[in-house]
Amino acid sequence: MQPRPDPRWTHIVGGITEDGVVQPMTFEILAELAAEWDQLLSSDLGEAGPAALLRMARSLFAHSWFDYEFMVVACLIGFQAMEAAFRVLYPEADRVPFRRLVRRAHQEGILPANIADLAETAVELRNLPFFARGAVAAG
Repeated sequence: MQPRPDPRWTHIVGGITEDGVVQPMTFEILAELAAEWDQLLSSDLGEAGPAALLRMARSLFAHSWFDYEFMVVACLIGFQAMEAAFRVLYPEADRVPFRRLVRRAHQEGILPANIADLAETAVELRNLPFFARGAVAAG
C-alpha cells in the first residue's frame, strides 16, 4: 500500500508566496519546519535523552502528513524532550515540577520571554487530563 497524505491537510495552508498565492501544505514543508527545532537544544546534551526525544518528535511531526494523529504524539514527545532537557540542565532539581523549571530557565535568561510563554503553555497542555470531564460521554 502506497502511503497517502492525510486528507485533513487539504484544509491547512502551507504558506503564502511573495505574490500572495496560497500554497498547500506538503510533507516537505512539515519536514522543514521540524528541521528548525534542531537548534532548540544545546549540542552539549549529546545524542541520547532530550536530543533523541526531540528527533522522534520532529519525525512524527513531519510524518503527520500521512497520519494526522501523529501531530498530537509529536507534541507530547516534544514536551517530554523539553522537560528532559531541563532535568539535564538542573540535575539537582529532580523533584521540582516542570512549570518551576520553565520559570527558572526564563529567570536565568536561558529561555527568552516569547519561548518561555510557549513553554508555559506546553506545561499546561502536558498537564491536561487525557479525557476531559464529560468528553467520553459526549463521544
